[in-house]
Amino acid sequence: MDFTFTILFTLTILLFLLFKKRKKNEKINFNKLILITLCVLLLSKIFFFLFGTITSFATAYFFEKKYEAKVVKYEYTDGDSESEPTKIAIVEFKNEQNKIVQKSIGYGTSHPIEIGKTIKITYKEGDKYFTNMNLGEQKLIVSIVVIFFVIFAMMMVVITLYSLDKDLYLIYKTAAKATFYFIIPTLILSLLYAIISSIWESYQGKSNEISIWALGFCCFFCLTLISVLIGYFRILFKK
Repeated sequence: MDFTFTILFTLTILLFLLFKKRKKNEKINFNKLILITLCVLLLSKIFFFLFGTITSFATAYFFEKKYEAKVVKYEYTDGDSESEPTKIAIVEFKNEQNKIVQKSIGYGTSHPIEIGKTIKITYKEGDKYFTNMNLGEQKLIVSIVVIFFVIFAMMMVVITLYSLDKDLYLIYKTAAKATFYFIIPTLILSLLYAIISSIWESYQGKSNEISIWALGFCCFFCLTLISVLIGYFRILFKK
């Protein structure tokens, strides 16, 4: 579906650009037009993919039937000699026919959901994998998806306004404020959260993948990020 929207949006933008050139009696540069087409295709493809991901998750979260599922075991994939094997969580739950079903989450991680933990999932008959509905387990992933969705949404608005020959000053001003006051701090905080989580898991003994030198570097980088974030907010709000 996102492919269809990508093609339709790209064709619409190209038509708007051609009408704009014709209105201004400007000569059409086909090399430039091809480059613009490729850029719009790429940006719109990523945007509609992110939009579809967010929409499908939101639809499942609010409207689809949910099940209480317990993590019962892991499937293992081969790891290299210096790291732990990747674990894929397998859950057990009762479907609508009251039959016990075991399903995989479909992706692996070195720190999966703990065995014995109960989570909320969505599942349709015939699906190969289940969908984890516990946002607390996926804060970092959800944050990254939302941030990039906002970035590409602003790019799509800029492209549309440009093709319609509209004044871009307001959108540039809004995008600049969103970047400085929201996107950059959120990216720094997300990176800081990931590093602190790794340090904490290593401290609790949940992860043996981090060497003492890497752990020391993580601590140093964490302190550096905190200093940068404090300095950034001081400069930003003082200005």
